[in-house]
Formats: sequence, C-alpha cells, structure tokens
Amino acid sequence: MLARLKRWLSGVKPKWRGEEISILPPLDPARPRVRPRPGVSGPNYRRTAEVYAVLAVAPPHLTYGQLIRRVRVATGRACSRKLVARWKRERRSLASPPQAAPPIAIAALTAVMLCHVSACSSVSRPAPSPAPTPSPSAIVVGADDSPAGPRGGGAPRHLKITLTVTSPSDLRVKAGDRVEAGAVLVDRGQERGRLAARRRLLRLSMQRLREQATLAGESLRLIGRLGASLPPASFAAEEAAIARAAIEAANVGRKTEVQRQRIAALPSVVPAGYDRDLIAAHERQRLSAAEGEERQAWAEVALARARGRAAKEARAAEDRRREIELARQTLEARGQKHQLEFAATQFEAQLAGVEEQLARLAEVRAPFGGRVERVQWEEQRDHQLTVSLYLTVGSADARR
Repeated sequence: MLARLKRWLSGVKPKWRGEEISILPPLDPARPRVRPRPGVSGPNYRRTAEVYAVLAVAPPHLTYGQLIRRVRVATGRACSRKLVARWKRERRSLASPPQAAPPIAIAALTAVMLCHVSACSSVSRPAPSPAPTPSPSAIVVGADDSPAGPRGGGAPRHLKITLTVTSPSDLRVKAGDRVEAGAVLVDRGQERGRLAARRRLLRLSMQRLREQATLAGESLRLIGRLGASLPPASFAAEEAAIARAAIEAANVGRKTEVQRQRIAALPSVVPAGYDRDLIAAHERQRLSAAEGEERQAWAEVALARARGRAAKEARAAEDRRREIELARQTLEARGQKHQLEFAATQFEAQLAGVEEQLARLAEVRAPFGGRVERVQWEEQRDHQLTVSLYLTVGSADARR
C-alpha cells in the first residue's frame, strides 16, 4: 500500500483495486466554505460555538439546569440538555491523554491531505473567514436566574413573585405596569384596617380586665385585714343578771329560814287565850309562800345562767358564721381575680396573634425595577388568594 502511494505521488497512475483515482474539481469560488473551529461541527456550529464559549467559563460543579440557565442569561436563549452533555463528553475527551495512531492510518491521511492541497492550489479563491467566536470576557453571565433572587450581586432577567392577598383590590399593579425598585406591590389596606381595629379593642379590653383584677386584689387584702381582727366577745350583762337573780334568791331564802324559825317558836310565844292552831296554820301558809318565792328566785337564777350560756353560744355561732362568710368572700375575690387575670392573658394571646398577622400583612415592595409581564391568580385557601407576578427586570427589559 505504501509503494502504491509513493508511485501515485511521483506521477504514476497506479491501479487501486482495478479503478483509477480521480481528483474532484475545486469548490465554487463564489461560495466560500467557512470551516468550523476544531471540536465544533454541524449545521449550527455558530450557535454551538457560542454555547461552548459560555460553558467554557462555567464552574465545574454546576448541574445541567444551572448550565442551561447560565446559557439563557448570557445569550438570551436556552440550549438543550443534549448539547450540554455533548460538551461535557468533548471536554472529558480533551482532558484524557491522546492515543497513538497506527502508522498506516497516518500515511493514508497524509496522502489525502497532499492530494487535496495540490488540487486546490490551482484555483485562486479568497481565504475562508474564521467563524465568529464570542470572547468569554464579552459575554455577560448572570450568577443565577432563579426566583429566589440573584447571587453574587447581579440582577436576574426574570423574577417570579408569589404573593398572598385577601382581596383582589389589595394588588396595586397589573400586567404591563412599569415598577421601580421599592414600589408597593401589595398593601392589604382593608385587612390591615380590620386587624388594627381588633387590636385596639383587645388592648382596651385587656386594660379594663387588668384594672378589675387590681380592684379584686385590693378587695382581697381588705377582707383579710378586717377579718383578722374580730371584736372581743363580752357577756357582762348576762353575768350581772345572774348575780342579781342569785342575790334575790338568797334574800328570799333568808326570809324562808326566818319563817321556819318563827313557826318553831310559836308554842312558846303565843299567849294564853289565843287559838294556837289558827296562828300556826297562818304561819305555815306564810312559810309556804316564802318557800314559793325562794323557788321562784332560784328559777330566775337558773334562767339568768341559761341566758348567759345562750349568749355565749350565739356569739360562738356568730363567730363561726363570720369565719365562713370571710372565707366565702375571700374565695370569691380570689376566684374573680384569677378569672380576670386568665381573661387578660387570653386577650394578650389574641393581641399577640393580631400583631403577628399585622406583621405578615406588611407592605410587599418590588426588589428590582422592571415591567410586570403577567399576573397569574394561582389558588384560594379559605379567604386568602395566591397570586404570582412575573417581573422582567429593567436591565433585561432594556436588552430586548
């Protein structure tokens, strides 16, 4: 094979498998063929070269989605996952060490190249212009294009903003509006007014409950101070009545004793000529009356003593009732205080919830200036609506 190649190069037309080797005519000079750069081929090589230039400056740890977003940010159009996979394979093949070609293949390739050069040298045609390859330094590559926000300080081209409103009137922008950075997108004024009124009512209710709890505490302290010093019990009147009844009973007893002594002395003191029996009967009647008075006097003493005991028992019962009433009032005041404090705590918890809702209902402002491309209503949960705003950032809108 090498001998035939040498004879063909020296001008001798060798036989190649029984056929002569024919050289094709050169290409039309009016249609110069632009050759792609090494490693890039195909009908869309300019686009492929542009994508390869963007991928060449990308960090090695990015995923397929991040690389595709990077190409979309830099060139304005996304690329396919297949092209990214092809670029990765070529980069791995370039990074791997080249293998030595067989000597026969090298000789054949050399012969074909010499033949092509000799055929093309006879026709004068303009030199092909190299394919325009964008410089990596001239390509603007964004850090990220995700709705979460730009990284590295750059602004995204497109931004999706998801908002939660209670009424469609809370949304202050519409599709086609131009917004500046910091402009209000959602203010939720109706819901904020309702929550502000509820907050004022809760604060007034909580203040009134705390004042009532303070009064209940003062009542509790007053009950404890007055109930601890009860007036001392005095039974002087009852004791005096008992003493007087005892004195009267003693006097009546002495009269009865004198009458008995008189009856005993009648036989010796009644003069002659008087009816002793009649006088003795009369004196015995007087003795009987004196004994009755004595029994009545001692009955009065017993009654006075019974009244004294009744007075003491009544005072003891009054003291008991006083203690029970004091305990009841104390328990009522303490329970009222606890109820008021518990109600104030509940109102405080509700107030904290309202404050949290007001904090969540803060005005939402645009992070970047740009144009609202689309407003899409997503869903409704109870009385809350979810809406998505698609914002084209001003820098990206200017490049269109």
